[in-house]
Amino acid sequence: MEINTKGLFALRQLRRDWQDDAGLDFPLALHTEMLVLYDVCRCLGLNIFQCREVLSEVGWAYVNGYLERRVNVKL
Repeated sequence: MEINTKGLFALRQLRRDWQDDAGLDFPLALHTEMLVLYDVCRCLGLNIFQCREVLSEVGWAYVNGYLERRVNVKL
């Protein structure tokens, strides 16, 4: 699926609004919202650079750090 520039700016503005509301607690205070926004970006077929633009550098690092962390499961 393709997204136009207007849609990309709208997603970025949504993140900026959330970021302003979270203040210094960004991105930790928006854990769920950032993961959902990441999923929306991926479902829309955005490339890595567009996703990073939408999530911001800090948000991108936070989401990727969360997704790449190891989970210990005892069997």
